[in-house]
Amino acid sequence: LNIYLRQALEKNQQWLTYDQQREAYVQSLLTRLMELEQQQSKKKDVADAAAGSSSDKDTQVKSHYEQLLLRLQKDLESQKDQVSKAQQDLRIQREQSSDAQAELEAQKQQVARLQQQLSTQQRKYKDKCGELEEARLLLQAERLSSRQELCEERKSSERAEKMRMELEATNLRLEEEEKRSAELLQEVNLLQRSLPKQTEEQRRIAALEQQKQANGHFSEPGYNCVEFERLAIRDPCEPTSPSKVSSILDESFLECPKCQASYPTSRHRELLAHIDFCLA
Repeated sequence: LNIYLRQALEKNQQWLTYDQQREAYVQSLLTRLMELEQQQSKKKDVADAAAGSSSDKDTQVKSHYEQLLLRLQKDLESQKDQVSKAQQDLRIQREQSSDAQAELEAQKQQVARLQQQLSTQQRKYKDKCGELEEARLLLQAERLSSRQELCEERKSSERAEKMRMELEATNLRLEEEEKRSAELLQEVNLLQRSLPKQTEEQRRIAALEQQKQANGHFSEPGYNCVEFERLAIRDPCEPTSPSKVSSILDESFLECPKCQASYPTSRHRELLAHIDFCLA
């Protein structure tokens, strides 16, 4: 567009130069025409002044001047034609120059419109670039947020898996504890069923000891022998005595069903208290 505008300006300058040259040429033709008219006028005056000469000479001079006048008239007509043609060319050149000037003005207006459109497009381009940069930053932030969410989701999944495994392990431990509790409960029930018998045996042993202390000796050896044979744990044929009965009870042990703590049979009450505390 700038090249086209520069070419139009150069062409307009050429037309202006040509117009000036044509105008100078027309002026020179007009000046020459005026000179020829003056010469014709002078020659006519000279011819009139020489009219008093002889007729032959006058005829020759007249003929000469008529021919000269004819040539001058022809030259004048030719010069007039050239001037008319030059004026017509000048008018055409002026019209063309005016058209070129109008075209140049139109080109300037078109250039101005194109520059305005270019400025508008550049402004829109800058706005689009800004929007594109904002969209890129937003997309980058969304990707970072998605990556963080994915990482958090992965961590949550890992925590959930870990909790699930811990829950399964806890359930297994709970099942084991339930089994052990059931076993302990069975042992406690068994122990509770056996305690009355042991208590009865202890009561009967204590009664026998009291009877021995009261009588100083056994009045019914056969009965006492049978009784102690039934109560004996280690050696039923061994002679019985209070210390022997106590040692027999101490040689029998009962265990806590949970911690396997051992208690002599004679300390069964302490074992019951321990079981209550241990299972609490």
